Amino acid sequence: PTLHKFQQLSESITSSMRRTFFPLSSKLELHFGVRGAFMIPHPEKAHRGGEDSFFVHESALCVADGVGGWASEGVDPAIYTRKVVTAAHAMVKSMAPKPPSALTIIEEGIKHAHGLKGSCTIIGITMDGSEKASVHLVGDCGLMQIRDGGIVFRTKEQQQGFNCPYQIPSFPAKMGLTTSIDVVAGDMFILGSDGLFDNVFDKDLLRVALAGNIKETGKYFTTAELCQKIAQELCELSFKQSNMKTFDSPFAVSAKAHGYRFQGGKPDDITAVVGIVTPTSENQIPAYSGIEDVMFVKGRSLPKKK
Repeated sequence: PTLHKFQQLSESITSSMRRTFFPLSSKLELHFGVRGAFMIPHPEKAHRGGEDSFFVHESALCVADGVGGWASEGVDPAIYTRKVVTAAHAMVKSMAPKPPSALTIIEEGIKHAHGLKGSCTIIGITMDGSEKASVHLVGDCGLMQIRDGGIVFRTKEQQQGFNCPYQIPSFPAKMGLTTSIDVVAGDMFILGSDGLFDNVFDKDLLRVALAGNIKETGKYFTTAELCQKIAQELCELSFKQSNMKTFDSPFAVSAKAHGYRFQGGKPDDITAVVGIVTPTSENQIPAYSGIEDVMFVKGRSLPKKK
């Protein structure tokens, strides 16, 4: 299909969601009513589940990437990362559907991981039902917002120097990138660790996202399947390109721009979280539930009903 057809598809999904939920006269609240996640660990780290962590919730999405350098000191980088994400997730669940800012849940995670050796980069987004979302980033994880077939917002990585991202807790979370963005029903968000964005260009992320709900037969996927399918396809594309030796990857392009000689993809843990904004009526469960709640634990995506 052409990009024009993908754009029409995105617009049709948005209008369909707006019609499906509740009358326009009722008070609507916006949440991540459809969501999914997928991860492919670095092959050398797969036996322990990799070092990324994430959670997916109707009020928030989050991805964190453990700093691998701790392994040389005998520390599993995943332990700190999962502690941060678990605590942030717990705060969201306890305060949903009105969670605090993305910065606040990240700071909560840091507080609960105090005393543990380790560090991580992290990105989070929270929604309180309004037409605004809170985004916070420390380091080189990333977030992309897609609307009407195009990218309307994209975070920029925070680095001290090439391939040296800022990380918590050594870098204060409040010094990270904080922003408030406008959201509407039908917006799609892609969050990922640097393993995703270092190996797939934005235009290809967009292409996969917009084509993600069409099977080869032309049959449409239901929205409940959509985000999970897109997250998986994004990770599989990134993994494939990370192992290419001659591919001019985003990481290779950046390396050359900083004066380094590098060619090919960059093998790494790869995580993709995908959420679509849908409206709900006040005090009612979203009509599209998708995955109710997902945490990354010991290398697997484990669905957990509320």
